[in-house]
Amino acid sequence: MDKKVRIEELVELLNRYAYEYYSLDNPSVSDKEYDIKYDELKSLEEETGYVLPYSPTQRVGDIVLKGFNKYTHKARLWSLDKAQSFEEIEDWHNRNIKFVNEMNNRGENLPDLRYVITKKFDGLTINLTYNEDGILQTAATRGNGETGEEVTAQVKTIKEIPLRTSRGDLFEVHGEAIMTVEAFEKYNATSETPLKNLRNGAAGALRNLNVRETARRGLSAFFYDVGYKDGQNFKNYEEMLEFIKEKGLPMDDYIRYATTLEEVKKYINEIKDMRFDLNYDIDGVVIAIDDIRTRELLGYTVKFPKWAIAFKFEAQEATTTLLDVEWNVGRSGRVGPTAILEPVELAGVTVKRATLNNMDDIKKSVSEAAHKDKIVGILLDAGIPGSGKTFDWNGVKELELKEKKLFLAGGLNSLNVAAAVKCAMPDVVDISTGVEYDDILIKGKDEKKVKEFILNARK
Repeated sequence: MDKKVRIEELVELLNRYAYEYYSLDNPSVSDKEYDIKYDELKSLEEETGYVLPYSPTQRVGDIVLKGFNKYTHKARLWSLDKAQSFEEIEDWHNRNIKFVNEMNNRGENLPDLRYVITKKFDGLTINLTYNEDGILQTAATRGNGETGEEVTAQVKTIKEIPLRTSRGDLFEVHGEAIMTVEAFEKYNATSETPLKNLRNGAAGALRNLNVRETARRGLSAFFYDVGYKDGQNFKNYEEMLEFIKEKGLPMDDYIRYATTLEEVKKYINEIKDMRFDLNYDIDGVVIAIDDIRTRELLGYTVKFPKWAIAFKFEAQEATTTLLDVEWNVGRSGRVGPTAILEPVELAGVTVKRATLNNMDDIKKSVSEAAHKDKIVGILLDAGIPGSGKTFDWNGVKELELKEKKLFLAGGLNSLNVAAAVKCAMPDVVDISTGVEYDDILIKGKDEKKVKEFILNARK
């Protein structure tokens, strides 16, 4: 058999196997059999130099890019208007009813309102372009909605995304790149710099010029909208979703249809109840009108489509006791406080520590939790039970140097002060520490500046 023909055959086989494994969760071959064919393909590609753009070997991400190119979307990617109460959803629904009635009175034949209810994923929006041959041509971030950054190489590392689909019209499809809890934990288990949360893990992966690092994150994706398509338009959103499914793109299986507000509320509560049982993050519910003609007539505001709205979940809160504040020096030399908490259940996990961004946050007794960006309310006791310690906020001093801020409290030792000063003033070569600030011995050509800095802190 001709080697090029064999390469084409292997690519088709391996892509089908990948679709069965990642999208259908129904593999037809063993991992060993897949690996044998993959190795054969890779060997033939190296021997002939013939590499198809949709070959599975292109997913590996063995490149470091020099920078990001801009990509102009064929159709704008819109943000969604947000509602944080069901009354706002009801108002939006009533406006839709009024509009449909007015249009029908003018001679339109719009159907009764029907809504499509889906989860609002908390990841990074991506826009894929497939050409007439069904080949993934470009992947880009949302950017400002009109122009994004090309991340084709990064997106190719997401194994659920087909590099080639069936031939047909050129189209752009919108989705959300996400990181699952399993991928997050696997990455953090071996990473020198652990990720803080799932969303940052996904966003940072796609905006990483080292594509091998992107591949290490093990991202996933869900697709839910066709922003542009040559040829015949869709009649409704349901038809559009069926098109996405037929193209083999990964989709979430939770899609509901509602014709009444009672049904809308029911599905919002269903999604809210399952939120913390999912292995990925969501931050709300998307409610969109099904009929495309109704959408076209409703149109857009400057920022949002009028035919869809996002019901945003409130950040989950919990109250616990602040046991202590640890001050630590990061790799950059920046001093940061960490709250040590009485363990509290939040978003399905036990939170024991939380990052405190600045002293104002501590004084307000609010901090950003270390897990999933949820907010933890901290109840400040008079001190640490049994320790005799108290928190004296009147004694806290704010220091400023070269637009950098350092907050000093009783828990901050002089070693950390030294590191912070060294970070703010790189020319300081050595600082040996003492218990009191005026006992710090400073060496180096900038010792006068550092002494002034510390002296001012004690005023």
